[in-house]
Amino acid sequence: MRTYVVQPGDSPASIASRDEMAGCPKCGVDLVRANPHKQAVVHPNGFTTFKELRAGETLNLPDKWFNGELDSRPKAYFAALPYADGRTPSTLGDAAAGILGDYATLDSASAKTAALASLSDQDFSNAVSDTASTIDQSVQEADNSVNPGIAAYAAATHLATASAIQGNQAMIAALSANNQTAVSTARAGVQNALLTGLDSARLALQAVYGSNTAPTTTPAVSPTAPTLPSVSSAIPATVVSAAQAVAAAVAADPNYCATVGQVGSAANTAVHLFKTAWNAANPTNPLPINTGNYEQAAATALSSALGTAAPPACPPRAVSTPSTLPTIAIIPPQQQPSKGLITSALFGLGLLGAGAVGVVIYLVTNKPAVLRNVRKPRVRRVSPSPSYDDPDDI
Repeated sequence: MRTYVVQPGDSPASIASRDEMAGCPKCGVDLVRANPHKQAVVHPNGFTTFKELRAGETLNLPDKWFNGELDSRPKAYFAALPYADGRTPSTLGDAAAGILGDYATLDSASAKTAALASLSDQDFSNAVSDTASTIDQSVQEADNSVNPGIAAYAAATHLATASAIQGNQAMIAALSANNQTAVSTARAGVQNALLTGLDSARLALQAVYGSNTAPTTTPAVSPTAPTLPSVSSAIPATVVSAAQAVAAAVAADPNYCATVGQVGSAANTAVHLFKTAWNAANPTNPLPINTGNYEQAAATALSSALGTAAPPACPPRAVSTPSTLPTIAIIPPQQQPSKGLITSALFGLGLLGAGAVGVVIYLVTNKPAVLRNVRKPRVRRVSPSPSYDDPDDI
C-alpha cells in the first residue's frame, strides 16, 4: 500500500484533489476509509473527514486512486458524493444514498478479493464464501432489472461467484488430502473466478447508473444496453444466448476483425463461446474452434441462431493458441469499458445452462491473483476545495 506524509495545510480533500492522487476533492472520503485507525467526523452534508490531522503523520493511500478503479465509475457516482465544503449536498437527492451504498459494497468486495492473496491456504478457503457473498450483494440493484443487458451482467456475477464457491470445495478436499499441487490449482481457479465476478459486478453497476450522464433523480437504465436480435425457436437457448453475445460485442467494435484474434477481447471471447456452444449442440456439423477468427462458417451458423443476417465474416488468419487457464464460465460485455477498467467481459443469460449440454467455457484472461496496478486514473474535479475552517485543515 502507498503511503503519504502529511504536509502543513493538508486535508483529506486537498490531498485527494491532487492530480497525482485522485484528482477529486470529494474522494477524500477514500483516504479516511483507508486509515480506520484515525478518528473521523461527518459533516452536515455527509462528507467524512478526519477529526484532526497533523503535519508529519503518515497516511495510507487508497489503492482505488491508483489501480484504475475510479476510471470505471460513472458520473452518477461522483455526483452522488457529498461536496468537500461540508455543507453542499449531492445534487442527486435521495438517489445518492443508493448509488454510494452499492459502490461501498463493491469497494468492500474489491478489498476482500485483493486481501485473499496474502492469506494462508486455509484462511483463503475460509474467506471465499464471505468474499463471494459481498460481490453478489453489490449487484442487488441489477438483479431485478427489466433491462436484459443489465440482468445479464448480474447473472454473470452470480455465475462467477458460484464457480468460485464450487472451486473452493475442490480446494477444501485437496487441503484434507494434503495435496499441495491440487490446492494451488484450485486456489488459482477460485481467485480468478472471484475476480471475474468482481469485474462483472463493476459492469453491472456501470450499466445501472450509466457511464456518460448522471441521473438527476433516480438511477437511469443504461442507454447502451444491447438490443437483442430476433432468434429462431429451434436453436438451443445456450446457442442463442451465445449468438446474441457475439452480435452485441461486434456491434460495439468497428474493428472486430482485428480484435477477434486478441485473446481476452470482447469479440474473441464472444466468438469462442458461440463456437463452443454451437459445437456442443451440433457435433456432426462443428465450427472450427481456437482459430482466433470469425470465419464464414461461424457467420452462417450465427445467422441461423439469430434468425437474421449476421455480421460479415473476417478474412482468414493464423490459428491462435487457446487459453490453458482454469475453466469457469464468463461472458463478454456489450461495449468496451472506460480507460483503466480491468475487465473479464461478461454477457449472456442463456449460458447459465451451458453445463447441461456439456459446453466447456473457459476464462480467457491473463489477470494475476490480485488486482493489478494500472495507469493512474485522472478523475475530473467534481467538487470545490474546502472553503471553510475545516477541523482537519492544519
